[in-house]
Amino acid sequence: MRMYMTTSKTLIAGCFVLFFLFGCSSSGPSIASSLEDIRTGTAGLELEFQENSPPQEVFEDELFFARLMIANKGAYDLNGIVSIIYNDGVLDVEEGDPRKLVRIRGRSLGNPLGETEYMNLKLRAKDLNIQQESQRTTLTALACYVYESSLQEEICIETDSPQSFVTEKACETKDISSSGQGGPLVITRIEVEMRSEERAVIPYLTVHLANQGEGEVVRADALNELCSGYAATSPSQETLISIDGTLSGHRLDCSPVLLEQGKGEARCTVPEGLPRNFATYVGSLELHISYGYTATESREVLIKKTR
Repeated sequence: MRMYMTTSKTLIAGCFVLFFLFGCSSSGPSIASSLEDIRTGTAGLELEFQENSPPQEVFEDELFFARLMIANKGAYDLNGIVSIIYNDGVLDVEEGDPRKLVRIRGRSLGNPLGETEYMNLKLRAKDLNIQQESQRTTLTALACYVYESSLQEEICIETDSPQSFVTEKACETKDISSSGQGGPLVITRIEVEMRSEERAVIPYLTVHLANQGEGEVVRADALNELCSGYAATSPSQETLISIDGTLSGHRLDCSPVLLEQGKGEARCTVPEGLPRNFATYVGSLELHISYGYTATESREVLIKKTR
């Protein structure tokens, strides 16, 4: 009997060890192994009306529901406003608020799927005019939020110092490419050039950005103006975005990014240069962008005459 209990305790202890090492089930969300696994892709906030909510067709004076999923599929936490825009000439809101402040966490090491919230409205279709047999109307979800993108990469600092000609170089300068940092505004490519001067090497970086999401990039300080009501002003074709960062601990001086048709570039440098008193080495590059973003999702509803 004692041997049985000892064996049972050993098995239970072993199960607890396996639980903490591998998790209780392979069907749940896995834990990401590193921050690099999280900061990939081009997703941000995603909106989706749920199935049959709102329905495709309703009758006049009929109550129905609109349920909106708000999911942060990107790699950064967000603050923003989500509104459901509707035609108050044909619809009334019976329950719920068509405007919601949201704070939703993005993907993380512990939650690689990100967080999701829901927005619910109970609406009533108004009576149609006598001459009308039916009328189509559209519910549009509009999200306005602040987001960011961060990039960390190794970069070769070629100093052309006397030591570099005596020993084998640790690296060679090359451009950097990326398919996404976990947000819709992506640093797609960095052109790298090192210019040697008498006492320093001056880095020149050309940073290329592109909007690879389905929404629009706007200045973060323009979000209130664009989304203050239940209808948004169309974003300008040109948007100015700031970028900052460091190169091996030295702060970068970057020009603003003028986005035209969703694309733009910045030029970054370290004005004082990097010291040339040691051989070529691998440095660390960090870039960060903060920006506003708008996304929409629409669903059409047909209001039919009651016979």
